[in-house]
Amino acid sequence: MFFVQEAPVNGQTRKLLAGVPELYTMYADFVRRIDRQPSPALQQRVDSLVAGAKTEEEKVRRVYYWVQNNVKYIAFEQGLRSFIPHDAGLVYARRYGDCKDMANLTNDMLHLAGVKTAYLTWVGTRDLPYKYAELATPGVDNHMIATYEPTPGQYVFLDATSKHTPYSMPSAMIQGKEGLLGLDPKNSRVVDIPVIDKARNGTDDASVLTLDGTTLHGTGQLSMAGYTKVDLTYGLDGLDRTDEPRYVKALLERGNNKLFVDKYAISNLDARDQPLRISYAYRLQDYVQQVDDEVYVNLSPERPPPTTSTRPPASCRAATSLPTPTTPALRWWCPPGTR
Repeated sequence: MFFVQEAPVNGQTRKLLAGVPELYTMYADFVRRIDRQPSPALQQRVDSLVAGAKTEEEKVRRVYYWVQNNVKYIAFEQGLRSFIPHDAGLVYARRYGDCKDMANLTNDMLHLAGVKTAYLTWVGTRDLPYKYAELATPGVDNHMIATYEPTPGQYVFLDATSKHTPYSMPSAMIQGKEGLLGLDPKNSRVVDIPVIDKARNGTDDASVLTLDGTTLHGTGQLSMAGYTKVDLTYGLDGLDRTDEPRYVKALLERGNNKLFVDKYAISNLDARDQPLRISYAYRLQDYVQQVDDEVYVNLSPERPPPTTSTRPPASCRAATSLPTPTTPALRWWCPPGTR
């Protein structure tokens, strides 16, 4: 990649893209060009959102979730609009914008709420392999968010384009990257964006199965957290009464193609800070094979990966936890006298 670090201007050498300071000078100029207009409606919205908030963090959380819920992401780039956000009041009135618009709206709303340590932030998604020290040009980043610094050196990365991401986590596509924080018109700071521990992105599926002839009846609960929940919530979001049951059935598929989900209930779909839970009841027909007076049941309807080694329980009435990525837990109940 070729870029100009410095060039002669009016007989003097001027640094253009010699490092992060010069890159931020360019970005700060883009921010300065925002056509800012006073918006009483936006101030009223912020005042109503933060009313009664006991902590500054609660104010930030309320503003962030409001932008996620109410502003639709629409990418729009034309000329310098690839770099210059729209005015926050305009984005608020229209209820749509691209990443720059949503970042600027979030940042301005936080400042209107009295939060002083909120910053516009430039970041490259995981599609780009560069660091700011390696390539201090606009080619190093392709995304914009807001960042809140509750205490010195502690950062909360607020990417409102990721609609279902909880307050305490960066969006999945910027994990492990660097963010360029605009502290003021002249000063910036490059900070690391963490990679979220996989333990926060778990899936647990626990069910109780009852044998009735050649049919299995099951009740259980599927729980998802972190980015696993974010992905599933995108799948469930906006489904109608016809498509949602189909989606849930596909999600719970196990055993054979004669699975019937009799009922289910979804909780915490919109509660970003809580695991998503699906309680369900199902029946699996013709899953059991009977030969004379012997009944054969596959005790692993979840079909764990071939590399997973499991030992079936010694009797039907037993519990087994399979070391698969979804850590399903099964409990079997068989008719009296069955071994």
